[in-house]
Amino acid sequence: MDRTKRLRRVGLLCCHFVRNYAYYKAGWNDKVSKSEDQFWVSLNGNFLDICVLEWCKLFGDHKDDQHWKQVMKPHKEFKERMFSSLNINQTELDRINGSFRSYRDKFVAHLDSEEVANIPKVSEGLPLVYFYYEEIKSICESTSDWPDSLEDFYKEHYEIGLAKYG
Repeated sequence: MDRTKRLRRVGLLCCHFVRNYAYYKAGWNDKVSKSEDQFWVSLNGNFLDICVLEWCKLFGDHKDDQHWKQVMKPHKEFKERMFSSLNINQTELDRINGSFRSYRDKFVAHLDSEEVANIPKVSEGLPLVYFYYEEIKSICESTSDWPDSLEDFYKEHYEIGLAKYG
């Protein structure tokens, strides 16, 4: 796959992550689900699961074609910009990444013996996706059909989710 196609795929993954997170969040009033209907409960859980899967493609698996270490060369400079811009360090990134990967591995991709799912704090991963998207957007040649701002894209889809959940 050529570099332009890979960059476009990463940009789209960032958008998919953000849209699914917005729809997931729209289904909650604080920590209480807006619906007890099993259709909406299942749909909301699916938004979370897709969000986690997309995160892992972008940040979780170093060998994945869309992982930032495979896409952003030289990746050391990218990581330094990311850490500086988001005021985080490797330990914090590892902790966030670990929570996404653990949930994915134990409850989404497989069903391990744990009885309680530790759902990752997706909000902690959101700034990383925003940052990655902006970096990709700054180097990709064809972004005219991309959202100008993922923050605005989130708000737009959150409002759509609120309308659907009623």
